Amino acid sequence: ETKNRKLQQENNVLVEDVANFRVQFAQAEEGRLRCKAVLEKEIARNHEQYEAQMLLKKRYNDLIRDYPFENAQQTQPAQDGLDKLHKLKLDELFDIEEDTLEHKHDWQIPEANNVHKSDTI
Repeated sequence: ETKNRKLQQENNVLVEDVANFRVQFAQAEEGRLRCKAVLEKEIARNHEQYEAQMLLKKRYNDLIRDYPFENAQQTQPAQDGLDKLHKLKLDELFDIEEDTLEHKHDWQIPEANNVHKSDTI
């Protein structure tokens, strides 16, 4: 009977160990499934981010490719206006220089022309 009792105790311990193992296995499986779900969500999110990044990169490259043409169209009227303004300023400058040459005598002091020898040292 003692041998039988010992075997029953060992059997009970083994049954309890198997039950504990099954609980731990179930918990591990549940954790694995949660991790798998999180990883799948992360993979999907990364894929969406990658697609969004590629779309932004494509748009950026399109803008870079189109910018010189659009910029030339937009800045040409402004550049034409600047060129006209520059030409007007140059014309005014040359007109002023011609006027100063024509009216050079207006700048001279009139008394300096009428100096007598007696006034000099």
